[in-house]
Amino acid sequence: MSKLLVAGKLHPAGVSRIFELEQEGYSITYIEDITEESYAGLISDIDALIIRTQPLSSETLDNASRLKVVSRHGVGYDAIDLDALNSRKIALTIVGDVNSVSVAEHAMMQLLACAKHVIRGDRSVRDPSKWNWRNQLEQREISGSNLLIVGFGRAGQKLAQMAKAFNMSVRAFDPYISPELWPDNDVLKVMDLKQGLAWADCLSFHVPKGEKPLINTAEFAQMKPGMIIANTSRGGVVCEKALLIALNSGKVHAVGLDVFEQEPPSSEEALYNRDDTLLSPHIAGLTDKASERMALACIENAINYLNGTINPNLIVNKEALNNLEVKTELMKLDDALKSGAMALFGEKYDDDVRVLTMGDNSYSVELCGGTHVKRTGDIGFFIIINQSSVASGIRRIEAVAGMKAIDHIEKIRQINLSLQTSLNVSSEDMLEKVQNLIEENKDLKKNKNKTVKKSTVFSETFEIDDFKLVVEQVKIDNPKELRNLVDAKKNTNEKVCVVLMSVSKNKVALVCGVTKNLCESLSAKDVIAELSKQINGTGGGRSDFAQGAGETENVQDFVTSISNTVKSLAK
Repeated sequence: MSKLLVAGKLHPAGVSRIFELEQEGYSITYIEDITEESYAGLISDIDALIIRTQPLSSETLDNASRLKVVSRHGVGYDAIDLDALNSRKIALTIVGDVNSVSVAEHAMMQLLACAKHVIRGDRSVRDPSKWNWRNQLEQREISGSNLLIVGFGRAGQKLAQMAKAFNMSVRAFDPYISPELWPDNDVLKVMDLKQGLAWADCLSFHVPKGEKPLINTAEFAQMKPGMIIANTSRGGVVCEKALLIALNSGKVHAVGLDVFEQEPPSSEEALYNRDDTLLSPHIAGLTDKASERMALACIENAINYLNGTINPNLIVNKEALNNLEVKTELMKLDDALKSGAMALFGEKYDDDVRVLTMGDNSYSVELCGGTHVKRTGDIGFFIIINQSSVASGIRRIEAVAGMKAIDHIEKIRQINLSLQTSLNVSSEDMLEKVQNLIEENKDLKKNKNKTVKKSTVFSETFEIDDFKLVVEQVKIDNPKELRNLVDAKKNTNEKVCVVLMSVSKNKVALVCGVTKNLCESLSAKDVIAELSKQINGTGGGRSDFAQGAGETENVQDFVTSISNTVKSLAK
């Protein structure tokens, strides 16, 4: 009997399907929580894992002795350790074309809404003083404008169809699709991104996240003034700091963002507090119909893989699993090049060359680069440890393979474990903790020999169950310094919840800190969320620290309500 673990809440149609599978003899474990911790302890004896957006680490996979396939509820797999899957010969599958229409519609909506400045228009109606904005003629027409689609997969192609219906001129940039396989002859293939940026009036992104932003200061410099941007792909494709500068300068007219460098984004970031940014919480592909199709598809992928009937195009790492045969042949250089062999780095070769062919379908055909194995599986697990520039257009890549690669990963793991112990955080929180420490260090250096100038307007301590609640209203030059104040008050062995606020006219800046020993029964994030609602604001953060902001006509009533709010949230 095959065992499946479904980790993450599914559309009701998906839930119905897993109940059907139980009737068909499969053993199903279904949990709705979307964290790695929620399923890590259940993975030891399963055959298939169906996963949503939560991470899947090498440490968790160490306990998965029977696992054969991981089926993603979607197409992205940034949070999954693909190298760890490959080393264990575990397949990774993604869904097919289940949400391209939804994503394309969302991108089209962003382009239209940004051209028409929908957010600015909405606010000008809700605030009568802004009504005359209509006479500034900031709205744009997209008909007849140039749209560059970056990434021309399924969603990009659907968007092209929609854009053409709006009389837009459409081109696309995608270096991974060869000219002979280009899917739409009515859409010109752009060979150079910077040339495409100089041509475009509108941009839409449909690409995975890379090691660095695809669009940064240099790329913005290539654009016409007044660019309209839609991003439904991944946060980090567009550098947000550079985007903010481009908005302020007029280089960008307006931008639609469904994805962010940090999710959820901080409410304090200047980029997110504007009326020329159209924001949505990573929902482009999350329509009801798309969610239904996605839930059913990821389940079927797992079942089909176990049964040997999976569509191979849905397996991300199929070449790593195939253990392809490596064939070698001596050929004349001209014949080798005509056969499709790649000549790496522009090196000079003799008249007779050694040609490597991997797999019957010629998955890789190269002039000899030093690979002397019989099958691709002989190489085993490998990892790139360094890369550097050797000459113009040539880079040196250093890697370790086999046991050396495993040893390298183990060293990194031991370092990470040591850091986790020293910082007293989980692996998922370690990066954020280190980044916070770096920022705190910068602040300390910047504010060396400076003290926070504040005066206390109101201060009271409440005893609630087994913890103390400290509520203070302070006058302070910079509301951002509230964090330092709350950290100082949290520095205690007692269970303490601290709520601090700074008021300027009717605007309220709000922070909440909860000591680690209290986080299980009270979350700072929940406190801020509830308090922010009361002042018509927003907020966010973590269980131990959160911040928010809003407006209120009666600060005293709000202050009085805080203790009752916190008490109602304590578990």
